[in-house]
Amino acid sequence: MSDHPPRCAELLYLKRQAFLLDQVASARDGKLSRTDANKPIPKQIQDELTLDAATAGDFRREMVSRGLLAEQKVKRSVVLAITEAGRTLLRDNHFYVPLRPAKGEVNDADDSVLRQKRVALLLLQLVDIPEGGHTPADLKKKFEPLQAKLKLNSATARFVRGGLADVRFIAVTRTARSEKYVLTEAGHSHLGTLSFEDFGKLTLSGSALTRLLRVARASEVYPPDHPPPLVLTPRDLEAAVLAASEQVRRDGNTKLAPICEVRAIMRQRYDEAAVSRDAFDECILELRRSKKQRVISISDKSSATGEQLRDSVLAVGEVFFYLENIDESASG
Repeated sequence: MSDHPPRCAELLYLKRQAFLLDQVASARDGKLSRTDANKPIPKQIQDELTLDAATAGDFRREMVSRGLLAEQKVKRSVVLAITEAGRTLLRDNHFYVPLRPAKGEVNDADDSVLRQKRVALLLLQLVDIPEGGHTPADLKKKFEPLQAKLKLNSATARFVRGGLADVRFIAVTRTARSEKYVLTEAGHSHLGTLSFEDFGKLTLSGSALTRLLRVARASEVYPPDHPPPLVLTPRDLEAAVLAASEQVRRDGNTKLAPICEVRAIMRQRYDEAAVSRDAFDECILELRRSKKQRVISISDKSSATGEQLRDSVLAVGEVFFYLENIDESASG
């Protein structure tokens, strides 16, 4: 996993995969009949993913061969079922599922200024919303005159939000009949770099104004030649931790990477949330549970400084101090 959004070709592959897995997972009992599988894909998604019926069929067959889908006989027909491996992959890649189709046609924006204004407005809509997010119908009522001015009909808003979801500026939660959007930390940070001068008078709640001021103050801390640390998504945290541990091993010419040194590298590269107890420590423990790394506790705590112990991972009755690659552990 990369700590940056995937490139275009990779992104298209991931979105096709997520869409077709979600199509099966969302079917009744997680099983999709050939008849339903052959139904036309909604035009907006078909155009977005360049996914006609033949391409979708080839992609499904590939996923069957990879064990993500399975063909099952039900009475006289064959159905597609999502496997446990498919559900796990979909759960880890749910943000690649395209947004639900919306009514209307997309209004193109040849002008980069107009594109920026659309992004600014759609992000601003998400500053002052309930914790669980807002649906497209809810958001359609926010700043309606500005939406009309920017030609943000439902299809155009969906198109722009899809791009914002791709770069992790918004997060999407899906229900059986709709979806809701919330602003991510990265989205809040990006919002602080945008201009709203042409929007005229806006009405915001006190809590929304407070959040925006915090973002603005945070952006002032970092001069242009020292940008703020990258904000990691949960999906990318594991890859970043593994990369940092490899650097520690390489720099120290050792098989064991002290967790405190891994945390120190993470602290230099990323925002504070990436090295928090909730995020970083849980990531280390998950690497242990999934057997991707051997996590070794320290037997003699007097051999480490108090700071080194604090920056390790504290568990019940022990302190996890080192990371080691599983293959090196087995060969040792």
